[in-house]
Amino acid sequence: MESSGTITERNRWFVGTLLSIVATGAETDGKLAVMEQRARRGFSPPRHVHRREDTAMFVIDGALTVDVGGEQRTVAAGGFVWLPRDVPHTFRVDSEQARFLELVTPPGFEQYHVDASDPQPNSGSRRPENPTSLASSARSVPTVPRSSGRRCNPIDCHVLVATDCSSRRDREVISRMTCGRAFSAEDFVGRRGRLQTMEYRPFGPRYASAMQIENDGVSLHIAEDGNPDGPVVLFLHGITGSTDTWDWAVPELAATHRVLRLDFRGHGDSGRAPGTYGFPAWVADAIAVCEQVAGGPAVLVGHSLGGGVAAAIAQTRPELVRAVLLEDPAIMSGTLEVDDGEPNELITVFAMMRESIPMLQASGVPLDALVGILNDSPGLDGRTFKESLQPDAINAMATAMLRLDASVLDGVLAGVMDLVYDGHAGMTVPGIVLAGDEASPDTIVRTPEKALLAESSPKIDVRMVAGAGHLIHDSLEYRETMRLALHEVVAAL
Repeated sequence: MESSGTITERNRWFVGTLLSIVATGAETDGKLAVMEQRARRGFSPPRHVHRREDTAMFVIDGALTVDVGGEQRTVAAGGFVWLPRDVPHTFRVDSEQARFLELVTPPGFEQYHVDASDPQPNSGSRRPENPTSLASSARSVPTVPRSSGRRCNPIDCHVLVATDCSSRRDREVISRMTCGRAFSAEDFVGRRGRLQTMEYRPFGPRYASAMQIENDGVSLHIAEDGNPDGPVVLFLHGITGSTDTWDWAVPELAATHRVLRLDFRGHGDSGRAPGTYGFPAWVADAIAVCEQVAGGPAVLVGHSLGGGVAAAIAQTRPELVRAVLLEDPAIMSGTLEVDDGEPNELITVFAMMRESIPMLQASGVPLDALVGILNDSPGLDGRTFKESLQPDAINAMATAMLRLDASVLDGVLAGVMDLVYDGHAGMTVPGIVLAGDEASPDTIVRTPEKALLAESSPKIDVRMVAGAGHLIHDSLEYRETMRLALHEVVAAL
């Protein structure tokens, strides 16, 4: 594909190295980014972690020592090394000079390198006098221009977080570096002896822009990311959730799609409207986004409540929907039950949340403290949340709990569902339904729902995710299943 940028824009000085942006996410249909880096002997970035990217390194010239999770290996010219996300890593240039490729998936991290570097001039440019020294190559990094009122995009905004500092103050100083001023070497020179690991991760607020619309007198918050000219994908969260639960999905589509995420009334940053909570109002909220913001048919992605809402819109307003991806959606024909008529375990969870969330909010518990509580909380499978759920999912849960009107659960707990979706009528749009394993006590889509989908929705592919429960996209084991299904749905259009 023809390069969209000039050589001046793509060749950059990055903390003492020459970095070339070979391919961006926009040029690979959102699949990966490719960068070439040239560095001198001794260059070594701080040991760090990528929470959303996997990286492959291919050495073209020279030799590196690469440390992945504490295991070191020498990689010479022609060598390849894999750096998986969530595993601390670093490398050191051992030869006089080295030249290597970095392939990053999903893309987006290339923009961080642009924000944290200076363009190489067309002529007269030279390297810093001692590019192996981070201190000598430190320079002021210009502020990234931002449109008035717009917030940070998760694919071009990262923060460095120290995971082992000698003091809380060091940790706080580093964690406050945002995309307004990308890091330079001087930000961690002097701390490096105490810093054991640094983490690159998106820094919130996690959306490029936000808007508020009104539906029936209630203010609704919509986060918007990605390509403003691309096809629209609207994400709908589950009950007690918020837009944050989909943070991980935004970089998957942002290069090619316009990504919208709604906070339903009573959730997140949307307005409170006690007495109106229920499927009819939540469906109306999502329809308002489709009509007022999307500007045309959209792919609807929904989990639980959001899946039930998406199914209802696909059934009653199919002209607004291109396709659906429904994650264990709330399309049950009656109350939440398992096959033997016993209540679904979600009811027990919701009852606990209805009681505890107002108390947590009244106590003023800090977000990080609540994350710690959730990390050690037992799930329905007997494992703690930190053993079974993605770290970002736990953080999103905690954030949503602190911004929730807990009375959204009253109708569910009272068995008054006011369902809008009719399983016998089905859907005419194409899509995928991911159902949890029926052996899990919190799975919603069970044999009766699958039978109705097979009978009335011929364009819907129903897939049971063996071993999964209700939280498919949140889980450590099964998020990849959701990710692949997401790409499959959007690619088929």
